[in-house]
Amino acid sequence: MVQMFAPLANGRFMLLIGFVSWINLANGLTQATQTGYNYWLFPGAEYAMIALFGTLTQTGQFFLSPPTGRLIQRFGNARVMALSMILVSTGSLCYFVATPGTRYFLALAAVAWVFWIGVNIGAINMAVGLAQPDEKTAWLAFYFAMTTGVFALGTILGGELADHFRKTTITVPLTGATWNYAQLSFVLSWLMRLLSGLWLVPFLSMKSTR
Repeated sequence: MVQMFAPLANGRFMLLIGFVSWINLANGLTQATQTGYNYWLFPGAEYAMIALFGTLTQTGQFFLSPPTGRLIQRFGNARVMALSMILVSTGSLCYFVATPGTRYFLALAAVAWVFWIGVNIGAINMAVGLAQPDEKTAWLAFYFAMTTGVFALGTILGGELADHFRKTTITVPLTGATWNYAQLSFVLSWLMRLLSGLWLVPFLSMKSTR
């Protein structure tokens, strides 16, 4: 039982879990509003468009995986993940500005999310490197339990908030612009993803598992 919670004593491993949990929380909080936007912008064709955008992202990741691995080998996990999250965060802004007249912005979001591959590779690479050598499987199980758990809770919370505040609007000071709840959630997601690299700062000077 004690070994099950051994990762809690490893500060660097928990810092990595904090980084991935942070971005998973951002993902979960906007899951409901992003899905709702697909229904709103592509009525009658939402499933086809979701499949199309997903295929676009996955195809891009397929081709970007090998060069991403080489970049991580050269510059380190932390640097590549931080840069990837800056690029990924722009997808939230694409949703923010999308309207029925500018639906193509969702395709741009799908392109931005190609760069998730930097996090997908880097985070696992770092988790394996930080895990206790003789307990790697248990530590990776702990990693996935913590980070996917946060995503699940974030998704539930995001759905509840979307239901409760779906008709809420605010007027942005100084600009006079009016934002609905979905737009607010996209801005929050953008900020959380953009700032996620701060979790990685302690890793930048490390030679191993960097």
